[in-house]
Amino acid sequence: ADDILLVSELDIVRALLRVYDETGMFIEPSAAVAVAACLAGPGANRIAVVSGGNADPELIARGRSG
Repeated sequence: ADDILLVSELDIVRALLRVYDETGMFIEPSAAVAVAACLAGPGANRIAVVSGGNADPELIARGRSG
C-alpha cells in the first residue's frame, strides 16, 4: 500500500542540512522534501532521488541561522 507523508518546512531544512553535512552536496529544497519524508517515515529501506539544479548555497547559511 502507498502512504502519504507530510513534512514541515523545518523538516525540509533539516533534511537539506543533513545531506550537506553528510555528503557535501547542495541539493535543492524540492529534493530535500523526499529526503525529509524518508527520514520521517517508518521502515528501514528508503530511497530518495535528489538533484541540485536549483540549489542555492546560501540556503545552508540561512538554515543554520534559524
